Amino acid sequence: MIKQTHIELLNIDGELETLPADTYTVQQAVNLLGFGWFHVKLSLFVGLCWMADSMEMTILSIIGPTTQCEWNISTYQKAFMTTIVFLGMIISPSFWTQLSDRYGRKSALTFCGVLLVLYSFLSSVAPTFTWLIILRALVGFSIGCIPQSVTLYAEFLPSKHKGKCVILMDCFWALGACFEIALALAIYPNFGWRWLLGFSTAPLLLFTSLTP
Repeated sequence: MIKQTHIELLNIDGELETLPADTYTVQQAVNLLGFGWFHVKLSLFVGLCWMADSMEMTILSIIGPTTQCEWNISTYQKAFMTTIVFLGMIISPSFWTQLSDRYGRKSALTFCGVLLVLYSFLSSVAPTFTWLIILRALVGFSIGCIPQSVTLYAEFLPSKHKGKCVILMDCFWALGACFEIALALAIYPNFGWRWLLGFSTAPLLLFTSLTP
């Protein structure tokens, strides 16, 4: 019987590389370990990020008309309050990518979670419309890190589970939208939009406090 001492694999550049037979790539090691309780916990942590993203998007349609009445702003100013969040999301990915590559995706996501909790809470006590615009822009800037959670999630998934697990993350986005509407129905009529903004940080607060 001839024992295989070397194996040939394609590296990330598409070139054939010879490795000792007892050497594993990271993906091979993940595949051998399979899907377990660690991945269930990771799914929940990443899901909280997507819930927070969805809630920040959904709440824009709630606080827009309210602030328009409270501060007597124009329709264009109300629209700008939504636009500024997306502008922050557009300009921030390069920053979060460099931060993730240097310090790790988990560290970047934890930092993102802290910033989102801080800026969302400060938005709830914004004294003027100008301050609210500034803080919502910073919220959008922080949200730009959320897609890093999918990359982190996929890196730990066995190959045969990647497709279905990543797609299932969309369920958390929908759950976040439903949760925000439920919060609005429970909080907004009695306490107003400021309390609603404060309570909407719950998923991220849970994420940052439970992340190992």
